[in-house]
Amino acid sequence: MQSLATVFADLIPYLANSKDFNDPQNAQKIDMNVRQLAELSKQVHKNNAPPDSDPTVSMIASQFEDEIVRSVEALQLGHREYARHVIRNSTAYCIECHTRS
Repeated sequence: MQSLATVFADLIPYLANSKDFNDPQNAQKIDMNVRQLAELSKQVHKNNAPPDSDPTVSMIASQFEDEIVRSVEALQLGHREYARHVIRNSTAYCIECHTRS
């Protein structure tokens, strides 16, 4: 999870600003971070055994992985603004999982 937080921290300035996210000079760094995020999301989905055996964690992890993979595909197709919104919205899964009661 620490790695996810680090990657998101690197992406946040770009996610917050459409101009910076779409700047060709930032594309390589952003794309690399998003690919790394996709790999980490797969690990979260794969290793999602919560201490309380809550079955919703698996569903949340699966949806999180799907969203991040969707953003990678969008970047590959050149749909950068859509990818930016998908990544920004994917943080809701972090909140959903980490604030469950």
